[in-house]
Amino acid sequence: MTQPALTSFTLAPGTLVNGSNYIVKADYSQIENLNTTTFTGTGIPANFIGESHYSAQTYITVLAQTPVLAQTPTLTSTLAGNQVIISWPPTFTGWTLQTNNNLTTGTWGNYLGPVGNNSITNSPATGNLFFRLTHL
Repeated sequence: MTQPALTSFTLAPGTLVNGSNYIVKADYSQIENLNTTTFTGTGIPANFIGESHYSAQTYITVLAQTPVLAQTPTLTSTLAGNQVIISWPPTFTGWTLQTNNNLTTGTWGNYLGPVGNNSITNSPATGNLFFRLTHL
């Protein structure tokens, strides 16, 4: 019976320790050149079916690392004169600032103003204005 090829595998969260090495052993075995036609000949037993086998092993070393998305940047709000500065550490790339003025709606939209060096500067909003970061 032929088994489908295993091209990937998944480990349950929390099963690996960050920074540790793990070795995955893969065994391969298959029948090649299967001849299903019986044949006879000098020195060959009657009804012999010819086949060849292939098998191999390989070892893969896996280094467990904390996913980048597991590291969430901290959003900071600072009042400077009559301006509000919203920022997050410059080492976090690929994050998008979003806003919402009513948390009960659950509707967030991308911040439409200029963002420079993971920072924005605005006049304080009239009413509520909430910020969050999302990773695309």
